[in-house]
Amino acid sequence: METTEQKQLSAELQELYLENKEWFSEILFLEDEMRFFRKLFDKVITLSVQENKIGELHPVNKSLTELNEKRQALKTLIIKHQHDLESLIKDELKTNGIDLLNDNAQIIKTIKALFAEEKVVRKNLYVLTEKVFEDEHKGHLLSN
Repeated sequence: METTEQKQLSAELQELYLENKEWFSEILFLEDEMRFFRKLFDKVITLSVQENKIGELHPVNKSLTELNEKRQALKTLIIKHQHDLESLIKDELKTNGIDLLNDNAQIIKTIKALFAEEKVVRKNLYVLTEKVFEDEHKGHLLSN
């Protein structure tokens, strides 16, 4: 017979597990966004080469690369955390240490930081893209 504490712990672990699945979904969405950003950046590179604006590309490219590396590391961490939660849910005899809660809190903090960083990278990419597209458009107007 399960005690009230065991039932409550089981419910909390299941809630953490579902929360973890949602984080994973968010990271997969960011992965799709990064793929789009990379394609957009590749287009901007092509136009920038034609406009001789290579120097403006490096900071954005570096930010995109770093963001992708952080996203991949976080994805791996979330998968590991999800497996840890699964094993605790399945094996009631395992003890739920404070480490699991600390890991959970750290993952939330890291996800929030990653999405804040992603917004900055996205804004920088959009600003660069807009500038390159405007310059390209000006060139077309002058040639008509």
